Amino acid sequence: MSEYGRLFKAVRGIFRWFTPQYRIRQEHELPSPSVFLCRHNNLTGPRIVMTWLPNFVRTWVFHVFMDRVTCFGHYVGYTFTQRFGYSKWKAKLAANILTPFVVNVLDSMRAIPVFRESVQSFKTIKESIRALLAGENVLIFPDINYTSTDKEVRSIYEGFLYLERYYHNKTGKHLPFIPIYLDHEHKEIILGEAICFADGIDFNDQKESILDLITHRINSPTN
Repeated sequence: MSEYGRLFKAVRGIFRWFTPQYRIRQEHELPSPSVFLCRHNNLTGPRIVMTWLPNFVRTWVFHVFMDRVTCFGHYVGYTFTQRFGYSKWKAKLAANILTPFVVNVLDSMRAIPVFRESVQSFKTIKESIRALLAGENVLIFPDINYTSTDKEVRSIYEGFLYLERYYHNKTGKHLPFIPIYLDHEHKEIILGEAICFADGIDFNDQKESILDLITHRINSPTN
């Protein structure tokens, strides 16, 4: 069923009470299904987009956060200790409180687990293609340095582009990629014009130019 679970809807409702509202600005028709792309910006992107985007989307989420054991380990071994400087016992205490909540919210959100640098990475592609073929949109935050909050145009992962290859093989159609730019000054989520691969050109010959265009448009208010 193409909708969020009750827990995520409740959490999103609470966030809407306590965060500034972002309006949707859309000047182009949005084909469906599509892949939405936005900067991560150290959780700023996911927090704003998932709170205010009205569309149901299947969001890519690092797989460690979707299992209690790996989520707890990541919080203790990295997030709370290396990033936030907590002592080990404080990190474990925080992880014990946060882990079950995060895992359950992501399950209610119907997130798609992302496996990096692993033979399991095809699971991400397979689940995403299954969602797209069911008419569901996919949301990806492709920043390589996801903790960065700078305003420079930065590198993004290219792996998501292979969704085009599998989707085209299944349907004979090109997969639309929708860039999202967050205008914090005017509190707007700007949905840009769809970016698609072209007919008659090999995937590998246009992959780099498509990636460059997506990178530019998620970093620029001019879509």
